Amino acid sequence: MYLPSELWSLIHSHVSCMIIQRSYRRWLYRFVRRREWKSLREILMHTIGAVDFSLLMACSWVRREFLHEPESWIYMLRHSARDIVQIVDELSHKSVGERVVATNS
Repeated sequence: MYLPSELWSLIHSHVSCMIIQRSYRRWLYRFVRRREWKSLREILMHTIGAVDFSLLMACSWVRREFLHEPESWIYMLRHSARDIVQIVDELSHKSVGERVVATNS
């Protein structure tokens, strides 16, 4: 059975998009493949909760630090949990400020 060339083109485009999206997600969240991620995530969820966890995950430099220095985050969360609250507060003020600037422009 033969399909029209336009349909083959559409199928090829969809497959290509799926491959690109999968590669991007793997690159973006490559830190979750590290051994330390499970314990870091558990401590984060216990310390700050889901909403603030989402705010951290939206920040590229935080994800980069999760990839390169998960041990320092685990140490900080275990010994001085107040620091993570301050980081989350700064991120939330920054994101609110960015939204205000974007809506005023």
